[in-house]
Amino acid sequence: KPPDNSAKPTDVKKWWDGLTPQQQTDYLTDDPAALDRDGVPLEIRNAGNRIRLPHELGVAKRTLDQAHDDALHSTNGTGYANAQALVKAQTRYNDLLAIQSTLYPTNANGTPRAIDPADRRSLIMLDTASNPNHVLGAIGIGDVEHATHLGVTTGGVGTNATSLPGMVDEATNLRHTTSDILRQAGDLNPNSVATVAWVGYEPPASMTDLSVLGDGGAKAAAPHLNSFWQGLAATSQNPEQEITAFGHSPGPPVTILAL
Repeated sequence: KPPDNSAKPTDVKKWWDGLTPQQQTDYLTDDPAALDRDGVPLEIRNAGNRIRLPHELGVAKRTLDQAHDDALHSTNGTGYANAQALVKAQTRYNDLLAIQSTLYPTNANGTPRAIDPADRRSLIMLDTASNPNHVLGAIGIGDVEHATHLGVTTGGVGTNATSLPGMVDEATNLRHTTSDILRQAGDLNPNSVATVAWVGYEPPASMTDLSVLGDGGAKAAAPHLNSFWQGLAATSQNPEQEITAFGHSPGPPVTILAL
């Protein structure tokens, strides 16, 4: 069985490495959610999460349809509760749709948008359980496990899974800019760069949210970001890999506390 949730990423990695190939395949086929853990190799997490995503979307769509039906047939005693349930169901469905559209982007006319193989996208995290309001996720750009230079961006105010399409495009541009700088500096392997867009917590919805005045949210989020970094380190195939952390308000307090 997998280690409990308090296990360190290094212990999760040891557990995974201790499984037989058949056991690893069985988990990927029968229980891919169990593999969405810091310390499981990123290609395995990506494969398992891509298997899960259509199922999660189907569940969310059925929940949304039921919430719509309940809202239409609300009585005076159930109207508010049904309206709240509808908002929650719609938010969850929108989050999952955004993750899907980030992994499989399209052009304005609906045709698939080509992605450079060097910028390949991986669904490193698909957390549908820990947050009651939003689906949490992280998407890698490039060869995250083998890159020498790895940048991880933590979103700020108003960031959630629906922000991932824009965040991933920005992270892709960051990857290209970093490679250009390395090339101009004479680096021998300027393309050994990868980036990650991490939405692993729920920041304040806007600057008018009073929670922006305190650090309670950052303190709650920091251990999760730290664990994510530790998982990247545990599964890296490049002993020279260095991680650069980026954060946009209130991402910097989360990043600082995580460090």
